[in-house]
Amino acid sequence: MQFLAKNGYLLLLRCDGAHEIDPEQLPEAERKMLDRILEQGIVRKARFAELLKPEQEYQTYPTGYRSEVHWSITGACNLKCRHCFMSAPHAKHGSPSHEQIMAIVDQLAECGIFRAGLTGGEPLIRGDFWEIADALKERGIGISIIYTNGWLVDEALLDGLEIRGFHPAFQLSFDGIGWHDFLRGVPGAEGRTVKA
Repeated sequence: MQFLAKNGYLLLLRCDGAHEIDPEQLPEAERKMLDRILEQGIVRKARFAELLKPEQEYQTYPTGYRSEVHWSITGACNLKCRHCFMSAPHAKHGSPSHEQIMAIVDQLAECGIFRAGLTGGEPLIRGDFWEIADALKERGIGISIIYTNGWLVDEALLDGLEIRGFHPAFQLSFDGIGWHDFLRGVPGAEGRTVKA
């Protein structure tokens, strides 16, 4: 991804296959810019009447640009951490409905978001997790990282991510050997996290 100054952006908009550009008629700075974006493979010389495909069209967004979001998809959790600031076992802050989540996915796409880091609570406890993943994929938004306690990380999860083309990093919460179960409030949490 590259960000261009206004003159570069305006030049790039004319590189759409519909406009003929004569490099000899361009100011020197724009001619150098055209040479550079040709050399970098950002654009290429078009064949006669070869227009951009819809997925190649340039996008503008009416917002301050962010390529990635950190998104809490639920306030609920399957552990009872003594230090939880969200009171997640009780879902004190609630969770967005499926409809609200899908509306947010649409809004992320409208804003040009490329990647989302998913967190919670525990993001993997959502019953519609795969629907969320599929909706993100359909809109060209990747999952960059999943913040999880590890309880639900298994081969099925990894396979499901793999078939969708997602290869996120995982950030696992871990409080240390011999302390994890005590701090997480659920027996067996340490073993599940280590296994994950």
